[in-house]
Amino acid sequence: MTVEYICFIANRATGLPVEFFKCLHPKDAVKVKNKITSFFLRRGLKPDDGERIQEVCINLSLVMHSDYSHFMRLPIPQLMKTVKLFSKAVKNLGKQKHRISTRH
Repeated sequence: MTVEYICFIANRATGLPVEFFKCLHPKDAVKVKNKITSFFLRRGLKPDDGERIQEVCINLSLVMHSDYSHFMRLPIPQLMKTVKLFSKAVKNLGKQKHRISTRH
């Protein structure tokens, strides 16, 4: 997990500013990182999944021309549901385009 992502998650969990976490003593920063890591592990997510989640949020925001932070704020189950619905919509759109192109 990147420092930025850890600070972002800590901010969301506590309401304290991101800058607070960026200024922590290294020993305290490791404690925060360990808490966040154990949180993800208890939910079946690996620590490296945080970067994958960021990547998914970036891709969604680029494709949908929307704010990246909107997706980052979603709870993981809601983000996963959004990704599934978006993938389904894209797949259906592809099928519609294929049907139209085979008619001509």
